Amino acid sequence: MASDRSGKRKPFVIYGYSLSTIAKPLLALAATWHFVLAARFLDRFGKGLRTSARDALIADSTDAEFRGKAFGFHRALDTVGQFLGRFLLFCFYITLTGITGRYSLSHSFQL
Repeated sequence: MASDRSGKRKPFVIYGYSLSTIAKPLLALAATWHFVLAARFLDRFGKGLRTSARDALIADSTDAEFRGKAFGFHRALDTVGQFLGRFLLFCFYITLTGITGRYSLSHSFQL
């Protein structure tokens, strides 16, 4: 792994998250499957770049007896972030569209 050889983990984490952040909006602009493929490749490359360096950074910064808790805490915060992001988007959607009542909500999502 490149971050092991260089001894620097933070730049790999930053570049990995940056690539993924750039790639997500590119999917919205995609007009052809080629563009989608390139954006997905960029996103997955960013994930591969950041994941192992991030895990090594967590492992390096915690004592051996607390590593399991550190990784569990990281995963828990990741899950909370995913939920809150979707929940806030849902609230934003309801605010913008002015949906009220069960029928309107189920109709808008075609349930």
